[in-house]
Amino acid sequence: MIIVITGPTCTSKSKIAIEVAKKIDAEIVNADAFQIYKELNIGTAKPKIDDLKKVKHHLYDFVDPKNQYSIYDYQKDARECINNLLKKQKNVVLVGGSGLYIRAVLYDFKFSKNKQVDLSKYSCLSNKELHNELTKIDFEQAQKIHINNRRRIIRAIQIFLENNKTKTELESLQKHQIIYDNVYIYAINMDRKKIYEKIDKRVDIMVDEGLVEEAHNLIKKYGNIQSLKAIGYYEFIKNKNLNDSEIIEIVKKDTKKYVRRQLTFIRHQYQNANHFKWIAPNANEILNDISKI
Repeated sequence: MIIVITGPTCTSKSKIAIEVAKKIDAEIVNADAFQIYKELNIGTAKPKIDDLKKVKHHLYDFVDPKNQYSIYDYQKDARECINNLLKKQKNVVLVGGSGLYIRAVLYDFKFSKNKQVDLSKYSCLSNKELHNELTKIDFEQAQKIHINNRRRIIRAIQIFLENNKTKTELESLQKHQIIYDNVYIYAINMDRKKIYEKIDKRVDIMVDEGLVEEAHNLIKKYGNIQSLKAIGYYEFIKNKNLNDSEIIEIVKKDTKKYVRRQLTFIRHQYQNANHFKWIAPNANEILNDISKI
């Protein structure tokens, strides 16, 4: 059995996962895009050492911050971990707010290992010229992406260059079905105002725990690298002209924006699952529900 616990940030997912795992003899697998990295501790709200001892956890704190770690790498590692646990007759609790990571593990998505492709010639193109390039490569994707959304256009071109297949072709090969049996997805539902209040409080606690120092030290050590795109670190990189207090307010603001994106993803991505349910932020609702299965 695989229990998925997802939802917006600051809704006690990790705490609930531990409670559920202890009750059903499960081990926890991480589905957070940044808790995989070593040294990114406070800003990612990584589980505390004491919490990690309560139940066995996997795929936390194991990637060097300066190493490239793609969705392909995560899918491979997470599926290997889950398959090993299932073979040992262990239940699995997959927990995190990174929706694409959860989808990558559970659904029939096929990612290729990124090869280095040269995108430099596209950087000097205007938005219209860039969009025209995508239209030549992948007409259907070009119709879906706004002409001013350079990031998505370049990503669609990159997919073609890496795979020799367009994004449209790759998507057509997928049935968008869950590849595992007995998967139960629970998304935590909490009043938006309450989440925002918890975010403000949690960021303040992070500051007390040393978030500012952690961010400055990591940036000094590594510079502007991919792992430091995480909320709580990147704000310090892109707002060097502001003082720390002002940046912390931006961290709170960006985290709230992220909540909105997480909720939008959940509403649109899991509704076709065989067992999907919005729940209150407590373990009992999950435990009561699976006891009836």
